[in-house]
Amino acid sequence: MISAVLIGAGTAVWWVFSVAAMRDAGLDATSARVVYAACGAAGILASLSGAAFARLGLRNGYLGTCGLLGGSLVLLGFAAGAVTGALCAAILFGVFYNGGVAAQGIWSSRVFADHPSAGLAAVNTALTLGTLAGPPIAGPAIAHAGYAPTLLGAALATLAAAAFCPPTERRRRVLARHRCNAALVRH
Repeated sequence: MISAVLIGAGTAVWWVFSVAAMRDAGLDATSARVVYAACGAAGILASLSGAAFARLGLRNGYLGTCGLLGGSLVLLGFAAGAVTGALCAAILFGVFYNGGVAAQGIWSSRVFADHPSAGLAAVNTALTLGTLAGPPIAGPAIAHAGYAPTLLGAALATLAAAAFCPPTERRRRVLARHRCNAALVRH
């Protein structure tokens, strides 16, 4: 859940402020909007993330996703005024944001194997809470420090999500042997 909150908070800075960051760095309005649209179109490539996670493993795939998602925010922070740099950042962001959300969905289905829909709802709620928290934090940061430092801070949030990644195979085995003694809550 912590990972989802951090991903939500960091990526919300892109969703809310990327066009303004590009405009502030000197891109014209049309170019900034095209870059933003390219981000959405690139998200379609995340449909391949299931195959990537099957090949790399969910843990490694998620770690890579967090790293490349953070990298996309760093790239935008440094290249917001250059169409090519901003476009590369947008494509990376679109693919790896959607890939990260897919990984969290797969992960939640494993963690909440007895109630996968409840697990997915919990992860999506955590992602939403982060998404709601990010802009009110980023807005004053932008006013105080500017877009580039704020985007770097957002990148750090997404990179911090990696600390709460899916467990190693060894840790999964330990968790599988654990028997919870907590009483079930009944409605």
